Amino acid sequence: MGTNYYAKMNKCETCGRFDQAHLGKLIINKSATFITNLNKTALEDYIDKSEEIKDEYGKIISKPDMLKIINNVKLEIVEWFGFY
Repeated sequence: MGTNYYAKMNKCETCGRFDQAHLGKLIINKSATFITNLNKTALEDYIDKSEEIKDEYGKIISKPDMLKIINNVKLEIVEWFGFY
């Protein structure tokens, strides 16, 4: 069990539509692991360029807090997410 994180980007000022990128999933068991299909540089770029970051429950996460998460846990990069 874990928590998914999403970045909201490219919001249209006219209609309000936006792109949403799945940043990854934080799993906390014996150790904390952030599972993503992005390398660390790409992940940091998505966080920096995002307009808003939310978890799957709708809680807004600040950019500094999201960076703390990815910098303080094991980062596991996978080619395909599948089902977690």
